[in-house]
Order: sequence, then structure tokens, then C-alpha cells
Amino acid sequence: MSGIRVCYVAKETINNALEGHNIASIRIMQAAVKAGISAEIVSLENTSSCSRRNLHPIKSILSKDGKTSVFPSMWETFSSFPAMLTAKNLNCDIIHLLNVTKEMFLLTNKLIRTSSPCVTHLYHSDLAFSTQPTFKIRSLLIRLGIFNHILSSNQRLVHYLIRELKVDRSKVHFVPYPVDVNRFRPLNRQKLREKYHVPTSAPVIAYVGAADSDRGFFFLLKAFKEILHEIPETILYICHPDRKMKSLYDALSCARLNQRLGNNIMIHGPNPAIEETYSLADVIVLPFQKPYWITAPPLVLIEAMASATPIVTTPLDVTKEIGTNMIDMIFTSPNDLNSFTNAVVYALGSQDEARKIGFRARENATKNFSMEVVGRKLKETYREICN
Repeated sequence: MSGIRVCYVAKETINNALEGHNIASIRIMQAAVKAGISAEIVSLENTSSCSRRNLHPIKSILSKDGKTSVFPSMWETFSSFPAMLTAKNLNCDIIHLLNVTKEMFLLTNKLIRTSSPCVTHLYHSDLAFSTQPTFKIRSLLIRLGIFNHILSSNQRLVHYLIRELKVDRSKVHFVPYPVDVNRFRPLNRQKLREKYHVPTSAPVIAYVGAADSDRGFFFLLKAFKEILHEIPETILYICHPDRKMKSLYDALSCARLNQRLGNNIMIHGPNPAIEETYSLADVIVLPFQKPYWITAPPLVLIEAMASATPIVTTPLDVTKEIGTNMIDMIFTSPNDLNSFTNAVVYALGSQDEARKIGFRARENATKNFSMEVVGRKLKETYREICN
């Protein structure tokens, strides 16, 4: 096979939202194109027109309700038939289902009898199957063989599908999430702090993500009070994806009142140049308190690795697959306030060693998660499926 044509079925490719699985879908397609794969994109959108020749928007007769679950919303249900019919008519070698809810599209695929192999991308880890009731239905459908080929970006789910759900090994594939290491790279910290009005001489720890307890946001606020006892001039820089940020301001108002955090917290809303947030900090803090299964591994962790800024995080679930304690990141136990505080203080106080950890993280990201590396793995996987 000289060239591979893949039809990607996704949503919000034109007007992409900030959710991790949407961003991951776009990056997967970018990595594929970089590897020389010919991509056709069928995208569920609120628009019916697009200037890109290879992008085919599917506008549903219903407006998007904004809800997601393991079962498709009505918006996706009504979009599944025209989307899969378009995918069939494009006559590609493979159909790859990305961030759409899968079951309705797979059933439609069987109904219209497409001849191309169908790859389903599952974004979560195995934890979803044991914690989310609706995934029990997905387990049954996987056992029944409705899912043809399954692609995962973490090894835990691969092992779970093979061991627990008895999926044929030849039908389960692992390809990591890609990161653009040319975009996410070390940048001039001094200039970035001037740009974002961050004190140039103060130690800065950065948190990227929503004000979510599972992501460790409220735990971080408690820990930050202890960090200020050790290094009073430290700044906590928060980059939050919610444009309204009401939940964030409510949380911070309460924290400032109860913990007297003063003016040491700086807030930035959604930032299209998110790579600059990673580089302006001395330390990235991602204290996940529970395995973050929605997009596993979290994209923010791989982005931070590529930036070469040292990371303090927790070795939960998929996190342990991509990093090693004191080699390319610093691990602390979940909900261990002293351990986390000491780790951050160590990273701020031992800058030479922390810098080495950060650059080893970038080496890891470049070697295992770059667009080029992931693109080649995608190409190899597609060839394996076609053959």
C-alpha cells in the first residue's frame, strides 16, 4: 500500500472547544498528516460550510445541547447517519472515530455496511469501566464485537480490554497522544513575565486546568498556604479554561478569606498561547487527587513535559506510564500536604537539579510524544489494520 487515506469522524474541528478530548483529536489528525497520511475529516459542526477541501462539516437538524456522555446526545444521534454516509462515500482505507460518542456511529456504520475497517479511539483509562455505570453497557457492546478496532493512548486500557473484556489482541492498538514539541518548548521566561505582568524576581508555580477537586485544585490552595510559610514571595499563577470563571472566583474568594492568601495569586483565563504559561513558571504543579480518566493521560502533563519546566504531580493511574520520579518529574502522594509542599519548595530551592529534571522531561516528550513519533506510530497501526 503506497499511501493511506483515513477518514476521521470528529466534532468541533472547525470551531474547536477547549476540552482535552477535542484538542487531542485535532492533534492526532495533525500528527497523521505530518506522517504523510491523506486525511479526510467529517466533522459535526454548527456550520454547514468550510473552505478546507478535506473537511466535510455535518450540520445536524438539531442544535447542539452541549452535553456529553457515553451515550450520544440527540445532536450526535441525528448527525451520525449523514456523517457515516459521508465517510462511506469518501471511500477511504480506514474510518477513525475520534471525539464523537461511539455507539451510535458504530451501529450506523454496520447499518450502511461500510467496507472500510473502523477504528474507535477511546480517550479514557480503564478506571471508567469500574467507576462509571454507563460504561457497563459499553463493556457489553465491546464483548459483543460492535467495536471493531480499538485505539487507546494509554497502556492500562489496552491491558484491561485484553484481560478483562477478552478483546482479540490484534484488535487493540496503542498510540500515545502527540504534542508539538516545536510549539511547546522552553521560551524566554523574563520576557514572558513582563508580558503577563508577573513579578520577574518572584518564584512562580503555575497550575493549568479547571477548578476541580479531582485535579487537586482545592488541595493546591491548602498547600499554597504552607508554601508561603517557607517562601513568602511565591506567586501561584492559575490558567483556567472557563471564560466566565465563576467557579474559580468563588473558590478563590473563599480561600483568600479563610487562608489569607493575600495577593500572591494571579489568574489568567483561557490562553491560546498556553505554551507561554508553562514557560513563565519555575515549577508546574498538577496535584491530581484521583486518576483523571476523561483524557488519559492528561494533555496538560505532556505539554508541561515538552516545555522543560519541572513538574510536581502525583503518580496516579496513567501518570505512572509516562514519567519517573526524580528523573523527569517529581511525584508526591495524593492528599499528602507535607509531601507536596516539600516537593514544591525543593524544586524552587534546588533550581539546578529541578532544571535537569525539566530538561529530561522534554527529552522524554520529544522521544515518545512528538508529532513525528506519534505520526509514524499511527501510520504503522493503520498499515497493520489494513493488512
